[in-house]
Parts: sequence; C-alpha cells; structure tokens
Amino acid sequence: MKHITLFFCVFLMQSASWAQDYLQPENSVYDDSQLDYHVTVGKILGRDLPYDLPKVVVLPGNQREYIVGVAPEATGCAVVFGRVDLLLWRYEVASSEPQRSRELLRDYPRDPLDVSVTVQRRSATRTLCDRISSVWESAILQTRYGRSCPPDQLCEIVTDGVSYHFSTWVLGMGTLAGQTHSPNSESPPGRLVSLVSTMRRYAQADVEVGARELEQALERVEEALR
Repeated sequence: MKHITLFFCVFLMQSASWAQDYLQPENSVYDDSQLDYHVTVGKILGRDLPYDLPKVVVLPGNQREYIVGVAPEATGCAVVFGRVDLLLWRYEVASSEPQRSRELLRDYPRDPLDVSVTVQRRSATRTLCDRISSVWESAILQTRYGRSCPPDQLCEIVTDGVSYHFSTWVLGMGTLAGQTHSPNSESPPGRLVSLVSTMRRYAQADVEVGARELEQALERVEEALR
C-alpha cells in the first residue's frame, strides 16, 4: 500500500483517523473513470447475491475480485463467498493499453461476462443473519462524506489498497450503498471489514472460524455502531 503524507504541522506526529468514522458515498457515474469495470464486476459477482441482499464487493489491488454477503435458505440463511476465477481488472488495463490487449487477455474469454465465479456458502442461523443485515443497514445509513483534514494533524491519503463496496436494501428507501478503502482496523468501517473477513473464512469452512467467532466479530461492529 502506498501512502502520501501531507505535512500540515510537523510537531504533531499523530496520524488522523478523521476520514474513517463512516462509510463514504459511492462515486457518481458521471465522474467514475472506471465505470465499465465497476459495472462488469457488479454484474458478474451479483449473480449469486442479488441487489437487495446485504453484501460487499471487494476490490483487492491486482488480486481477483470477490463478494461476501448473506442469503436466505429454506431452513435459515447462508453466509456466501464468491470469487471470480480470473482477474477482471485485466479487461480495464487491456482497454487502456490496446497494444498489449492480446498478451493481457490470453486465456481470457472475449466477453468479461463469461468469466466464471467460484461460490462457497455455509449455513447459519436466521438470527445471526438478521443481526448481520441489521449492522449492514446501520453502517450504510450513516454513510457521509469525511471531514476535511484538520490543519493541525498529519493526514494520510491512501493511493493503493483494498476497497470495499457495501450495499443493501432498506425499507422505504430502496438499495443504498457506501464504500471504504483500507480503513483503520479499530474504526467502525474497519470493524465492519473485519467482520467481512470472518464471514469469508466462515463461508470457506475454515476450521478455526465457527458460529462463535462470527458472532464475536459481529459484536465488535454492533458496539462500534451504537
């Protein structure tokens, strides 16, 4: 991860967490230079978790994109993890570097929508999934633009890392979304990201992550959002 530090005051050696208290609004389609990429990722990964379900699309730099969320089942619900089998970002790079497109997209389907997704899911109780849905909604309803960097602090601008795009359907409001980018681990978005990591491992049937570990990660987010 690359960090550019803006030195507003050299005698305060404290990195600011001012931009990490809440999820941030998503970009407008009118100013998103990577619109085609985001639409493609959303379409492919959204097949197994429709738009109205609590989910997060994760874009890790130069690694395969994935999605994590919860989905209803006949006897309760499931925690779902899906990851594309080929790095979708290559299509974006190829479109900007046509002279290298053949090399970049070797063994890739011509249409990115033909890229397959490997999905893993693991059953959970309805109560647990309802709590996950609740924190998703609470976090997204608090979405807002961050405050400007205070002139008496050192502030970091993250130019690389992992971005998390959360969304869910909210009664009376429709589908809402918010994003965060490599947040501080103890901030509310950071704890939400930690929950996502635990959900992913739970869905992958990691032997070290069971219902109790999932509940503990959930409790940390609930505490942060109170």
